[in-house]
Amino acid sequence: MRVRAYRGEDADRLQDAAEATLLTDHAAYGCLSLVCETPDGLIPFVFSLRGLRRTPLSYAQLVYCRDTDDFVRLAGPVGRYLLRRRSVLTMIDSDGPAPGLTGKFLKDRWPRYYLGPNRPRPNDLAYTEAVVLGV
Repeated sequence: MRVRAYRGEDADRLQDAAEATLLTDHAAYGCLSLVCETPDGLIPFVFSLRGLRRTPLSYAQLVYCRDTDDFVRLAGPVGRYLLRRRSVLTMIDSDGPAPGLTGKFLKDRWPRYYLGPNRPRPNDLAYTEAVVLGV
């Protein structure tokens, strides 16, 4: 599997046009829009890179993926891609420890709030203040 930056010509190989727009918009916001080439097609990811205090290193916050299982399955190739860009940690939304991933679950550390009866999907922070305003 190969991970690389999203390019405009990848739009036809994504599941729908909304994903292509999301990847393009978030690249313009300064996020890292990636695709992982798999035998089943392109799997999109968007990360916001944030600096670690007093170091030249960063961590990547997962802003968008279709399904958290995609990230867990592709964590190795995606993590190596991010590591080459000096991002040593990855933060994802989760209701508990993610099976198959090594890391620390921080319960109630960064709670998410929402309005309405339908809870947002985990790891879909697209177009939220966390991305648009860098909060």
